[in-house]
Amino acid sequence: MAKRMETKSARLLAFFLALIMLGSVLVYALRGSYVAPEREIAYEFHGFNEWLRCVPAGADQIIYAAKCENETLLDYVNHIITINYDRYVFSNLRLSHPVERMLIAGYSDGLLYMVDVNKTRVFFAGEKDKYRGFDVKVAQGVLLFPEASPFLIGTIPHVAKAIDTILSGNGSMSDLISNYTSRIPGDFNVILIFYGEAAKSLTKGNITDYMDFYFTGLRMNGSLYEKVVGVHFTKNGLFIDSNVTEYYNYTNYDDGFSVAIMKDTNFTKLLEAQPELRVIEIKLTED
Repeated sequence: MAKRMETKSARLLAFFLALIMLGSVLVYALRGSYVAPEREIAYEFHGFNEWLRCVPAGADQIIYAAKCENETLLDYVNHIITINYDRYVFSNLRLSHPVERMLIAGYSDGLLYMVDVNKTRVFFAGEKDKYRGFDVKVAQGVLLFPEASPFLIGTIPHVAKAIDTILSGNGSMSDLISNYTSRIPGDFNVILIFYGEAAKSLTKGNITDYMDFYFTGLRMNGSLYEKVVGVHFTKNGLFIDSNVTEYYNYTNYDDGFSVAIMKDTNFTKLLEAQPELRVIEIKLTED
């Protein structure tokens, strides 16, 4: 039976805002002709897919935001970045440059932030320490690793594990989901990913738990707003035709992965749009 994917927009938005937890400390506005000094960088990562290779496996939610020129989309990106402020993580942090891009990985027991401030110095009122030969700072259960661009900050175990992942090149979220993300090419201004149990929790109705990976990305494509949704079905599922937006196209792969591309001139309409999908479940009953 055909059905629309449930957006749960109000609940998910509240969840994302609770997860993001970034505030005015991350959007410091430069004034005058001041040029912020740069920090020493040992590792530099370009683009979302490279950032994903720094994120240790185990994250069940990931959000990524990058600035853009389109005013409507930029307002949405800024809203995501600035809507909330976690004093626990950021109370000791000061920046000298506005945030250009940001990634947050949510774990059951903490958070990892990756923040791009164009290699400028970051100021953190914590104790100096060493981890794996790198200079780090620690304060109140929060660890800062400034020798990467983007810099890493978050709960101690997850930042430490991210450093381990960078050094070894193994054990990242990319190892788990690059089979899906590699089939969604191009750059995005906003990315939301749910993995594992978090993806399963998005489904409801007569048929549940039919996916273990959910991706949605927003960007501009010419003069149109574009939304790309990718789902890995764990049951017999696929995307089907729809007129939910002005432009709608999809691809269903043999391994249960499906990608839908939606475009529209109405940004609000696009935000609310989800692909049409069909899930078939066979249940055996006893006579």
